[in-house]
Amino acid sequence: METKNIAIRAIDRIKQAEGLRYDADVADRLNVERKRLSQWKYRGTPPYEKLIDYSRKSGISLDWLLNDRGPMRTNDLVAEPGAIYRVTTDQDVVYKLAAEVFQAVVESGINLSPEHFRNIVRLLHRDMLNHRETSIPYDKVLETVKAIATV
Repeated sequence: METKNIAIRAIDRIKQAEGLRYDADVADRLNVERKRLSQWKYRGTPPYEKLIDYSRKSGISLDWLLNDRGPMRTNDLVAEPGAIYRVTTDQDVVYKLAAEVFQAVVESGINLSPEHFRNIVRLLHRDMLNHRETSIPYDKVLETVKAIATV
């Protein structure tokens, strides 16, 4: 069983993906102060908004960063003579959903564990897929965050 907190694991994965050695280099990649990175590691709360932004810009999978699942890179290209295909995933939908959950958490002033955050995103994403929708209304996101926070 993994004993490192989710923030440390995400930082370690950025180091792995970028070939970095020091936390200071990761802080530079995330465009944050070095002491901020130390605070996240100490509290075990990763900077979800920064990780989402990093994932979008770098092509590193958010699911891989947070959960070590799936491929590391999402923007791999498959080339054949005369054609280039982009590997497509539904990760953009998950990124948007994670950003909305983050916004709801901040707006509500709720202190949410990384596990609860992940579970909320997963629950809403599954609900969206089950109903064959492409998005979830923000009111439902906010309601779900508040409901899970009271559990």
